[in-house]
Amino acid sequence: MFLSAECVGARQAECEAMGQTCGEGGLCIPVDRPTLEEYGTSGTSSDGGADASAADVVVSSGTCTAPMPPTMTAGPAAPRLVWPPVGSTPTTKNPTIKWQFPMGTVAARIEFCQDRACTRVIAALDSSATEGRLPCELPSGAVFFRARALVSPGVVGMDTSPTWQMRIPAQVNNPMTVADTAHGCDTDFDGDGLADIVIVQRTGGVTRLDLYRGRLGMVPAFDRTIPMTNTYTSVAAAGDVNGDGFVDLVIANGTSMGFVHFGAATNPLMGSARLTLPPTAAALAGVGDVDGDGYADVLVGVPSSMTSVGQAYLFYGTMAPATLTGVMVAQGTASLEQLGSSVGGGGDINGDRVSDFVIGAPFGEPAGLPQNQGQAQSFAGATSRTHRTLGIVTGASRNAHLGRGVALGGDSDGDGRADLIASAPEFEVSMLPMSSTIGQVLFQRSSGAALTTAPSALLTGSTTAVIRSNVAHIGDSDGDGFGDALLLGPATNGGGTLGLQLVRGASMRASFVLATASGVGDEAPTDFMGAIGDCDGDGRSDAVAVFRSASMMTDRLVLVRFRGATPVTDTIVTTPMGTTLEKFARWY
Repeated sequence: MFLSAECVGARQAECEAMGQTCGEGGLCIPVDRPTLEEYGTSGTSSDGGADASAADVVVSSGTCTAPMPPTMTAGPAAPRLVWPPVGSTPTTKNPTIKWQFPMGTVAARIEFCQDRACTRVIAALDSSATEGRLPCELPSGAVFFRARALVSPGVVGMDTSPTWQMRIPAQVNNPMTVADTAHGCDTDFDGDGLADIVIVQRTGGVTRLDLYRGRLGMVPAFDRTIPMTNTYTSVAAAGDVNGDGFVDLVIANGTSMGFVHFGAATNPLMGSARLTLPPTAAALAGVGDVDGDGYADVLVGVPSSMTSVGQAYLFYGTMAPATLTGVMVAQGTASLEQLGSSVGGGGDINGDRVSDFVIGAPFGEPAGLPQNQGQAQSFAGATSRTHRTLGIVTGASRNAHLGRGVALGGDSDGDGRADLIASAPEFEVSMLPMSSTIGQVLFQRSSGAALTTAPSALLTGSTTAVIRSNVAHIGDSDGDGFGDALLLGPATNGGGTLGLQLVRGASMRASFVLATASGVGDEAPTDFMGAIGDCDGDGRSDAVAVFRSASMMTDRLVLVRFRGATPVTDTIVTTPMGTTLEKFARWY
């Protein structure tokens, strides 16, 4: 293993403190796991793997070094990529790739590249099946991949699929047993491998939508204002709705109008498709590919529909859409349940390589026990588009209103499957002579086929630090192989000071720990916080939050990242007096 320039001195010491070594791009990686750099030019791995890079490569094989340049032919059409979703983070370093064959194509070459243009192919997989995986690990960070038709050994079609991208994790725990799937979606709208930020600024009654583009080793920088005329009640990363290899943006304005704005290498988010929304749509999220067709889908919640029973609609992605129409996938069961108050997705609970999703109903309650505990309902992705329930979480007290916030899109316990976190900001405890509201966040891990039967309290607030509604999975921010979460609450259970808390994952959630990301002066964190992915190219997940100064009447948009064992905040922009920062595109 080479020692790169980023690994000299303190960085190598940091990695050694975690029982790892410093590798490509300064990332801490395990010392006992083969990577692409550890394979010789013959393609023989250090652990005795067979040579797979010779010129006479056969179908159903993969190369662990740059493959021999193939012979090009007009050939049949390229296969269409299906999995893992564009912008997602696989749970392994050699994830399963899935594709579909067009008529006349019977074998595929999947090329793994260092850049979107694939000027440097770093590995290749040949197969006559419709899925496969490399026999070695890909390098951590952004990896691009595309498909060609394999005509015969060493001969490929000139036609290529759109180039997709994924982010290979810095570390994987228990690689022999971890579920082989993928979660989340980096908000990389220009497809350069670095997450971007789209955020609403409001001055008086005027709103604008600003794009900040990710930069290698730096915080994102302002690029331009996106010309739109909406009030922006909801903004979210949509995933790749049209299958062109770029992450898209979805917005809604509280009426019947919504739009998907398409990502692109140049002038991203200019082209759009319309969503026909219910008039009172209140929550939306990109939820990954919930029907397994290779196009990302959008979930919209309408909690006020049908006398506040609530409904949720899925907008299934498709190639070159002009208008997308929703299909109702869930409806509340009682008056005032308000199902759809929150929605989330982008994670795979049962490990079947189809994305799942979750819907919050803050006034939902178990049958026969009407106490407004609130519920969060998770649903399985399915190629049939029949989405069965994977589990329901219920608030732990009367009037808890669980489901004000929900998040599904991270793996906090390191088993590879997505976990659910949900907020109950009105959770009560009995404090004589009356009950007091302190708030609570519940955590429920996957059991393999569904969610476990009993959730556990991730964090409980206090009378002086009541937990807020917003919760977010943010991926692996500290590079230890466990997904982390972000929420507003005290730094310890029952603590007295409210703050922006980064909850670091751990095996079986037995030792989750909190780290506080603080503002400056009288700044306080707002409800606007969440995950964007890797915006600086260090291979670890980053988060964004808005802090508000009451005395200066300004907002500050900050990037939350780990340096060593401590989260640090870097300013992206500070608004003029009277301008507020509000919703921004995030994944959950």
